Amino acid sequence: MPALTGYRFVLAFMVIACHGLYSSRLFEPGPTAEALAITAPLSIVAVSSFFILSGFILTWSAPAGDTVGRFYRRRFVKIFPNHVVTWALMLLVFAFVVTGPNPMYGFQDNQVSLGEALSNLFLVQNWLYDVQHVMGVNAPAWSISCEVFFYLLFPALFLLAKKIAPGRLWWWVGGVAALILLVPLPTFAIDGPMMAEWAPAPHAQVWLVYVFPPVRLLEFGLGILIARLVQTGQWPSLRVRWAAIPLVLTILASPVIPAGYLFAAAFALPAALVIPAIAQADLEDRRTWLRRPVVVLLGNASFALYLVHGPILYALRDLLGPERRFDDLTALGIVVGFILVSQVAALALYRYLEVPMMRRFARPRSTTASTPSPVPQQALTT
Repeated sequence: MPALTGYRFVLAFMVIACHGLYSSRLFEPGPTAEALAITAPLSIVAVSSFFILSGFILTWSAPAGDTVGRFYRRRFVKIFPNHVVTWALMLLVFAFVVTGPNPMYGFQDNQVSLGEALSNLFLVQNWLYDVQHVMGVNAPAWSISCEVFFYLLFPALFLLAKKIAPGRLWWWVGGVAALILLVPLPTFAIDGPMMAEWAPAPHAQVWLVYVFPPVRLLEFGLGILIARLVQTGQWPSLRVRWAAIPLVLTILASPVIPAGYLFAAAFALPAALVIPAIAQADLEDRRTWLRRPVVVLLGNASFALYLVHGPILYALRDLLGPERRFDDLTALGIVVGFILVSQVAALALYRYLEVPMMRRFARPRSTTASTPSPVPQQALTT
């Protein structure tokens, strides 16, 4: 599905654009800096979409006769080489570049304990209610901690989804959608320090509705069920531009959405409409710019982009001066430069680490063949 692969680049770009334009705090305080807060929900939308897309793609591309061991092997080889390299790069940034407290992401500094480093290395940081663990090394990797939990459960979830009668799939989708909307309600009773000005929610509430892996599992499960609906021919054919309207309207309404819902729940269902629409464009072989070779290449490198942009932006922010602000034009130029450098680094990481590792280790070597057969392209991109 080349268009869905291209869509991965769009989602990754939304994340790094948000981090560059808003989280980096490069712009001088004023109307522009305040207006850029609207980019923060884009990052939330992108992460939610990635979770749904992950469940969708894994379900769609599950090989016949696959084993749990082979699935885990592919996921490990796909995730950990890039993660370990960018984790180590971030530690080097802390050791040799960052000279003092840095306001990136609003709370991270260069004081990383051994426990924080290890929890991030093994991607278990999200299970700890401690922002220094969750964001302690390479902050964007927090979402990979959720993905690891999803992957551990996927073989069982996939079998359960396959056992659901086609006529009852919509009921299951409705049930999961209802849970996504209901889960944040009890968290409104939580009180405490606020997360950010643009999202006045207590840290504990944000951790529960945005970071805690079992809660985000609902979006992954929704992606699995939607894939089954498309596979069984039950999802209505809808042009991408029409499917995207509810998501665009929700993003525009983000300033008035309660903070407990702003962190994912409000965007999950509209985001879920876009993914099967793009998938059907692939199935029907419709022309779309998402299928262009360069966009597909960038989509394949999106995982590397997501992980490598954090160390680059953190080092850049410190080298420029952690507290220094810039006029609009200068700051925009810095952000564009950051995006270009991050993309080049991501393509290099994808080409020279991710692809070779997948080709060499994604599946066991045949004991009978004289030469190893290549890993299918599907295994390189999912």
